[in-house]
Amino acid sequence: MASRPDKRRRGESREAHSYRLSAMYKARLQRARDAFDIAEAERRSATAATSESPHEEPFPTLPALDQVKGWRKGKG
Repeated sequence: MASRPDKRRRGESREAHSYRLSAMYKARLQRARDAFDIAEAERRSATAATSESPHEEPFPTLPALDQVKGWRKGKG
């Protein structure tokens, strides 16, 4: 019969038990962060191929700068 890892061990002080539980909690959070980072990287690489958001309109195609005239108000 396996003992629960969060249960206080025989002879373990309350301080040691609290420290061990804190370390277990931090390790669990780190594993969750790592899993999220991996999933987020996979999602970004999948959407990077399309580079278009399904929620936004695509950027308009702009003309070359040498073709743009009339926007400058300065003289010269």
